[in-house]
Amino acid sequence: KASLSAPLIRENKVIGIIRFEKDYADLFMQRMQFQNTITAFAIVIFVCVFVGAIVISRKMTKPIRVLTQHAKSVSEGKLNSDIRVSSHDEIGELAVSFSSMIQRIKEQIDVIERERDEVKQVQERSKIFFDNVTHELKTPLTTIFGYAQILRDNGFTDYAFYEKGMNFIINETKRLNTMVVDILDVSVAASPGQVFRFEHMNISDVLQE
Repeated sequence: KASLSAPLIRENKVIGIIRFEKDYADLFMQRMQFQNTITAFAIVIFVCVFVGAIVISRKMTKPIRVLTQHAKSVSEGKLNSDIRVSSHDEIGELAVSFSSMIQRIKEQIDVIERERDEVKQVQERSKIFFDNVTHELKTPLTTIFGYAQILRDNGFTDYAFYEKGMNFIINETKRLNTMVVDILDVSVAASPGQVFRFEHMNISDVLQE
């Protein structure tokens, strides 16, 4: 409530007082109600903005979290991860590039594994080949060494044995030479770009030998 008083003066004498009163309670209540409404509205707006910011931030950071999880999986050797990022911004492009990188890594690993298996097979075949070559070379060398040592120790007293020994030495030497030539032919045939020349042959001669 507000009041205002003023004296009435006539011929320099106070003849009365004028008093004015006004009740502002309703206006004050309206003002307080308006202020409370504004405050409540501001709180609602702040809550909406806060919730919206959380939702938007989660939506924006979700692809990053997905990429982070997949990167961790890749670092652990798990390359079967399926990256699903629906965004079409830079994060989406990064996800596509990351998926392509994983696919290329898987392809390279497959190539390396195939090459590893091929190397193992080549090593196994090489071992078998050299074992056979060693065995085949050892046999004529043993024969040559044995006859040569007997001929050196016994001399040429037994002409028949001498002829037999020399024939064995010559035949086994020819056999060694043939095997060496075959090994060289195999080595040449294994070289890249080698052109083979095919011809007819009598298989019975090979079987007889």
